[in-house]
Amino acid sequence: MFHRRGREPAESVNFVVAHDGFTLRDLLSYERRHNEANGEHNRDGQAENLGWNCGVEGPTDDAQVLGLRTRLQRALLATLLLAQGTPMLAAGAELGHSQHGNNNAYCQDNPTSWIDWDSADPALIDFTARLVALRRELGPLHEGWHRGELNGNGVHDIAWRRADGAALDTADWHDTRARTLAIVLDGRWLLLVNAEADDHAFALPPGAWQLRIDSAHDASAWQGTQSYALAGHAVALLARQEGA
Repeated sequence: MFHRRGREPAESVNFVVAHDGFTLRDLLSYERRHNEANGEHNRDGQAENLGWNCGVEGPTDDAQVLGLRTRLQRALLATLLLAQGTPMLAAGAELGHSQHGNNNAYCQDNPTSWIDWDSADPALIDFTARLVALRRELGPLHEGWHRGELNGNGVHDIAWRRADGAALDTADWHDTRARTLAIVLDGRWLLLVNAEADDHAFALPPGAWQLRIDSAHDASAWQGTQSYALAGHAVALLARQEGA
């Protein structure tokens, strides 16, 4: 819609959560609002939150559930900050802020809505900072629309691929069961998305590729030419090595 109206990608605003509704952490920790403290018998706030508690409603000591919540937070932050358009990052999303399931904390000027700096997740903060730095580096790829056209080097400015490396066809675009996607930008960047629960191997385009960021791992020293194994519920960005 923006393209047809002559507007640039930066004029759109992307976000996962906002000041109203669940925080990012709560979006992955609760499926129901918990607004009893607001004094309206839990009737205020949005009843349909599109959240997933990863198997347990609210706080838990289950390491597997906590690990999944962390992985999904990172994947959603990567999806937001690596996309075209202007990202809107709700305060606290970068450090794991929780309102304990309250999705309408308008009347809570207290620890429910205050940022709990003592409980901040330093690993999540570091990951978000890496994403922001990478977004700055990718600046030219966020300016102007990708149209699938050939650039001056005979490479498409954007190409959509299945995990097996084949180009998406009409049936693929309408396959509602599909949970993996590869996007080649200007022949130099490869964005991989795996929304399945299990790991998935992605066939790489010709050339040598270097991992820049993987939402499921902190390390980024991987290099390869054939395929990349991406964990479930994860996003990764690879760069083509110069001269490859």
